[in-house]
Amino acid sequence: MVVWGTYLQLIIDYKCLCKNCPKKGCLTKGGKTISEICDFAKLAPKTIKQYIGTKQYDLPKENQTVREKLHIETTNKKSELKKQINELITKGDNKTQISLKLGVPYSRISKLTKDNYNPIHGQYGVSRKSPLKKYYSEILEKRLEGMSYKQIHEVISSKGYKGTIASLRVFMSKERRVMNDYLKDNKTIAETIERKWIEQLLYPDALKSYKITNEQYEKIISHHPDIKTILEINNSFKEVFKKKDKYCLFEWLSKTKSYNIPEVNSVISGIESDLDAVINAVELDYNNGLAEGKVNKIKMIKRIMFGRNSFELLRKKVLFLEHNFN
Repeated sequence: MVVWGTYLQLIIDYKCLCKNCPKKGCLTKGGKTISEICDFAKLAPKTIKQYIGTKQYDLPKENQTVREKLHIETTNKKSELKKQINELITKGDNKTQISLKLGVPYSRISKLTKDNYNPIHGQYGVSRKSPLKKYYSEILEKRLEGMSYKQIHEVISSKGYKGTIASLRVFMSKERRVMNDYLKDNKTIAETIERKWIEQLLYPDALKSYKITNEQYEKIISHHPDIKTILEINNSFKEVFKKKDKYCLFEWLSKTKSYNIPEVNSVISGIESDLDAVINAVELDYNNGLAEGKVNKIKMIKRIMFGRNSFELLRKKVLFLEHNFN
């Protein structure tokens, strides 16, 4: 892991050398690019560029992290205590006397006087091995194939994994960096499609957006056919309102139920519980948008007043604004 001070120093070097270096985007005379800095520092290109734009006086003066400072401070305290104990032993004091003089437990005195004692904590700088580590390559392969966390969890559980899906999600929380490492090792070319880009497909002319091309859309559908089903349900529901026919609504409800998608079923239940209102919304040109707008306006005025005034003053303020600004 690269500490704060180390990669900041690299970026400072980058800024200094690039003024005179003929190769654009270099870090050293060897020719380090921003992409190579990203790989080394484990940071996104956007973050690196922000650091490059940082002024010299904004950079921290110390290169050590808080954890490193605490570690050095604790180690020095232990070393100093051991030195004091050795000096008292040299003078002829036993462990009990040293314990009383220094106010240190006897057990700790015994620990500090051992020949193999090391003031550095045994777990410092050592990462705990995750039970998911042995499934590392398989998890990444399954993710590249488009499998969900639930499906991956079922696969690795059948092979002996006893952890939860939540642990799997935490393990993959830095998925992009881990995936990049995997792709470097396996020399496989892949691209990342963000979830928000897929969500945009629910809105009109989504494919005209520069985010997802038609080719990417076809690949998404081939890997995740459920997305195509959801888009069809969404688009057919919009058609119901365009046709203004309640029988189209009944047909949509019947067809959508047949898909038996739990999340969509909850939407259908909500529609059926207030079916008359939905039918009116389909058949009539009227809507409650005006009333909702007025309610929103009154609530905004009330929040501005912050509850300090009476209802009568609120009433006058609402009427005043209606009269003067409409």
